[in-house]
Amino acid sequence: DEKRTYLNLRPGIAPVKCSILPLISNEKLNPIADRIRKDLLKLGVSTKIDMTGTTIGKRYARTDQIGIPFGITVDFESLEDNAVTLREVDTAK
Repeated sequence: DEKRTYLNLRPGIAPVKCSILPLISNEKLNPIADRIRKDLLKLGVSTKIDMTGTTIGKRYARTDQIGIPFGITVDFESLEDNAVTLREVDTAK
């Protein structure tokens, strides 16, 4: 088993509070990710969108390593039900 490496920053001091990760790079998912980003910015929550073509696991690992405490995953079900998955860095759940 590989050990998971992550930077544990409390949300109050983390410069970026939330990453927004479309499950895969897809034109249908990008507008949802953009809308979530705009909504969070209106609330004063700093965000980072990662729409690179790498796997979702590598993008989770990258955001964990730079100390982003929360991740929002947008998938194809989000297109139907407007629901997303919220992930917390400490538990990876």
